[in-house]
Amino acid sequence: LGRAAARTRARTRGEYPAPVAILAVLRHAPGRSRSEAMRVEREWAADLLIGPVCRNLVRASRLVRPSAVELSATFPIERLQIVGTEDPAAELAELASRQGLEVRLRDNDPAALAGLLRRVRARIAGRAAREAPPAVEAQFARLHAGLEPAGLARADLAVELVAEDLDVRRRVYGELEVRMRPDAVLATGSTTLGVDELAAGLAHPERFVGLRFAPAPRPLVEVVRGARSADAAISAAAALVRRLGRIPVIVRDTPGFAVGRVAMAGMREALHLLEDGYRLADVDAALRGFGMAAGPFEAMDEMGLAAAAALLSTLARAFPGRFAPAPMLEAL
Repeated sequence: LGRAAARTRARTRGEYPAPVAILAVLRHAPGRSRSEAMRVEREWAADLLIGPVCRNLVRASRLVRPSAVELSATFPIERLQIVGTEDPAAELAELASRQGLEVRLRDNDPAALAGLLRRVRARIAGRAAREAPPAVEAQFARLHAGLEPAGLARADLAVELVAEDLDVRRRVYGELEVRMRPDAVLATGSTTLGVDELAAGLAHPERFVGLRFAPAPRPLVEVVRGARSADAAISAAAALVRRLGRIPVIVRDTPGFAVGRVAMAGMREALHLLEDGYRLADVDAALRGFGMAAGPFEAMDEMGLAAAAALLSTLARAFPGRFAPAPMLEAL
């Protein structure tokens, strides 16, 4: 129990009282009669049930439940096309194939595509010890990769996760749009380019949406509604997010959307501290001690410094009174 208590304190940083209460019950209840042991458990549970942590967790749970007026999907997403070979593509491919979707990976570069497929398979193999062999084999079978745009006519939704370059993305859309079914959804995973800007050259902008996945294990996925995105496309994208076990947050097409604006505000403040001479490790440790899952500089590393710099630059132009450019981040 002593080792368990130490590990629990390290993981929860003292922010969650329930694990502490469980360990206390395990320490005090053994050796007592059943009724006495239950009394000990009731005493510890009572404070938890009426405490602020319980209230806040219940409130958070209610905030992320689907509302009664949430849009319902017109058709289920069963076949997913992913274009691009960066790490977000590998993460999405593993998650989608694990949840039973047929996943087709596509890129023009044979070496990059082979590398992506190896990374996806490595992710699946890493989970294999916790899964039954038939389930792992079935997940492998749901993965397909190719250089040619084969299978696009069967895709329910295609998402591009390529470089943050407007011209590159528009070329990808031109190839996808003419081959996809009229009712299929086309999505961008861009973190800096707006949905309306990207949709400008599309023949069917009504079926175009944004899908912004936070790095695992964070559950939020922003479903970005452009000015011409149809309700059916938004609801289908939100249904896919729920199928993946994530929480869809439907947002308007604005710079930084929701998560980016909240996260970058904290990251920019951390950069101010760094510019003022505070140690990077001390800033991260202070925020972790406050209860955050990761420090702001850890989060920037996870996001990628190029993506963080591009997002901050976008926000500084859109909201000059709220976000300042960060020359240090640009230099890094």
